[in-house]
Amino acid sequence: NQHLPSMPPQVHSFVAVCSNDEIINFSNNLDFVHLLLNSGSFATEEIVLACMNKMIQAQPSQSQFRVKIGRALARELSSDVRQLTSILRSLA
Repeated sequence: NQHLPSMPPQVHSFVAVCSNDEIINFSNNLDFVHLLLNSGSFATEEIVLACMNKMIQAQPSQSQFRVKIGRALARELSSDVRQLTSILRSLA
């Protein structure tokens, strides 16, 4: 089973890790999920999972945020129940 590396490649060395406050602020609006899911990347599910798990960890109310994520993913993946189920089952 392949996974994304824990550290980005050197070409992305200018990228900095966001603080929890920045993550919480960014995650107030999940409209970007559509872009992630339709990016055409070979590792779409892995990217979505990594992003969502990082956002969950930063939240003061993780269970509430999981529901928010689940709803956003369900809207975006209503026509692909297999992918929706796979992502939801894999969320940490």
